[in-house]
Amino acid sequence: KIKNCHIMIPCTKSMQKTSLSTDFPVTHELSRSGFSFQVFDSVENLPIDWEKASFKSDVFLNRNYLRAVETAPPKGMRFNYLIFYKDGHPVGRAIFQITRFSAAESVQALHHDPAKHSIWWRIGQFFKKMVARWAQFHLLVCGSSLLTGEYGFDFDESVLSRAEKLALLNEAAEKTCDFYCHHKGMTVRGIFLKDLEGDPVADHEILDDYKYHKFVFHPSMVFHVRPEWKSFEDYLAAISSKYRVRAKRAFKKGKALQKVELNLESLEILNADIYRLYKNVASQASFNMVTLSENYFLELKRLLKDDFRIFAYYLDDEFVGFYTTIDNGDELEAHFLGMDGAANRKTQLYLNMLFDMVRQVIEAGKERLVLARTAMEIKSSVGAVPEDMVGYIRAKQGLINFILPHVLELLRPKETWVPRQPFKETV
Repeated sequence: KIKNCHIMIPCTKSMQKTSLSTDFPVTHELSRSGFSFQVFDSVENLPIDWEKASFKSDVFLNRNYLRAVETAPPKGMRFNYLIFYKDGHPVGRAIFQITRFSAAESVQALHHDPAKHSIWWRIGQFFKKMVARWAQFHLLVCGSSLLTGEYGFDFDESVLSRAEKLALLNEAAEKTCDFYCHHKGMTVRGIFLKDLEGDPVADHEILDDYKYHKFVFHPSMVFHVRPEWKSFEDYLAAISSKYRVRAKRAFKKGKALQKVELNLESLEILNADIYRLYKNVASQASFNMVTLSENYFLELKRLLKDDFRIFAYYLDDEFVGFYTTIDNGDELEAHFLGMDGAANRKTQLYLNMLFDMVRQVIEAGKERLVLARTAMEIKSSVGAVPEDMVGYIRAKQGLINFILPHVLELLRPKETWVPRQPFKETV
């Protein structure tokens, strides 16, 4: 049961310049002269101004991708779509997701078998679990909890500087939180600007004024395609003999694997097994912000069609793994995957998947393959490099915001890894 929001967190004066409507769309005036924004709670209600506010090609701000996520959402997630105006003309857009964050559920390291660790480790885990049980709240996320990258907003750069964009996003997030507090009976305790890719020093200076805390998680692993590579064989020729031998060993072990691209009909048949294999991998990750809906992949295929691809792997006629990709302009997004652990150990299935993704991105003529977080070392072994993604978070209550950095550092999964350099020379 949600407690009275006026007791938990007092709503701010920013609501004084908000329209009186309690239903969407809601219009808010911003403190900067001539600027305002509208909030919509469903992609189905977005006007043509959503497209007019498009200033870069990004499939993750496309209606069909947003519709897929909204149709098959992570449990409990609410969606807000914002269109920013200057003197009545669209100059930007953004996505806010409001989700129920639970550290106890998201931080997988809290659930490790204590019998395998020392008494001091167990004592540390006891205190971490106590803190994690406290860290449960509604969080407004600017961006996408399902992606790695700055996919949360798009502004006209001829009108707004980086500092002005972040200022507008901060004020819009504040007003959106207050709207939910006043009119929807929901206390949103924190704001998270996810995976910013700007100059980290400049962004930090800007957001520090608004009391945000810098939060660095695992880097995103990105594979950059060299212009001279026209085929997968060109890539293999560019890696050192040590890593070429390793690749051939993986190909040999994976020779029994049969790879098949799934169409919508095949995906519908395999959907339950796909979700089972996804959960098998997700449960082993050190951190999961959200858990996918069982029909998420189906909706992506229905709505993105050929821009979303899913490849299944069979071993002795048994479905043992899959990976997915999303076409996004000059880059290929390696999305979620799943696999059977025994099949992976027997055939080096995961490494073979990575090589297949490398082949796919080269043959598609893309510039880069975004491999996201997790498994950094094995991704670096095929040529991916780490790119830091910085998040900024703040709590709406002053005392909680003061202790927030210490809580985040305590709960942040620690993962050590050794970057690999498979190429003959450094580029």
